[in-house]
Amino acid sequence: MWQQAITPGTLSALVPANDGSVLMIHGGRLVTLVDSAGTAVWTREVAPASTTISSWSHLTGERIHLGYTSAAAAGIVALDLQGDVVWSHVLDNGGDDGVAYRPQMLAVFSSGEVLAKLLVESIEAPFTREGQLYAFDSDGALVQTHDTDFNTRLLDNRNSAFLQTGGEVRRVDETGNQLWTHSFSGENFSVSQLYCAGDQDLEIACAYTVYEPDVRFDNIVAWLNADGDVRNERSSLVITTNYQYPSRMYYAGNDTWVLQRDANQDLTTIPLLLSDPEEKWQTLQVLQDDGTLQKTLIMRSTITSWYLCSSDIFQGCQRTNRTGDSISNVLADDSQLYVIGNRGSQGFISSYALD
Repeated sequence: MWQQAITPGTLSALVPANDGSVLMIHGGRLVTLVDSAGTAVWTREVAPASTTISSWSHLTGERIHLGYTSAAAAGIVALDLQGDVVWSHVLDNGGDDGVAYRPQMLAVFSSGEVLAKLLVESIEAPFTREGQLYAFDSDGALVQTHDTDFNTRLLDNRNSAFLQTGGEVRRVDETGNQLWTHSFSGENFSVSQLYCAGDQDLEIACAYTVYEPDVRFDNIVAWLNADGDVRNERSSLVITTNYQYPSRMYYAGNDTWVLQRDANQDLTTIPLLLSDPEEKWQTLQVLQDDGTLQKTLIMRSTITSWYLCSSDIFQGCQRTNRTGDSISNVLADDSQLYVIGNRGSQGFISSYALD
């Protein structure tokens, strides 16, 4: 075990590298390689001055890819494990074109090709927002561009990539061209809160909420094969409450997925309160890809209430009666589930057996 000190509040991501080492993205535009003993090997200022690293990839072929942005500049850069720049591409050089680019998500194929989902915003009237998908070859040459919805999410699956928009998932190839589309919405019902995670190869699992007026309110997890067809499905994963919905999916390896759900319910009315106290919590459900529910974890809940106060006689004041857990990441190996998060200002890492 080791510790590496950084300026509080500046850590953006940890990307596992080789031999137990890790790449730290921190300080807005810095990358540091820390070896398995906890020694900082090198630190590089990756992004230009006044910009911030806004997206990053997993490690592929001894390279990590990063997107940076500011109001006046944006680009993508590829680094090797010595911290040297392999290639870079400038998206915005600060010219007076009235448009700002933000690389939001990156997907890198095992063969080295890169897809970048960009948010493109006009900074002059009339103000507009749109999405674009850029495809680069392994040497950083721009191969193709596509228009997308600005809400579209790009999912990195190492050997494949997916675009998620609303209740629809599309698999795309290395140039961003569509291979297939799967829609979870139906003629008589709508789908919301769709979250997906890939298996680091060609398949994907998606959790979503189905609402059919006066008929059903259901939570579903579906596994799609490499051709986009549903091969397994599990429904009715609801714990009775006022409302519960998926908030994230994780792939834990070994054909295991972890579904994170957020839930809330109103508690018994208490005199002098402006509304019923509300309890919110997060659950984790460990699922096998055949739909088997292996384990359920219910995290500590947060309870808040609104009460009459002299400082705001119209809106009232909010009080936290109990501080709960907020999950930031989930990892797993063959036997353990690791939950990383915060309880108030205190961070935690908890381990749970997967038996």
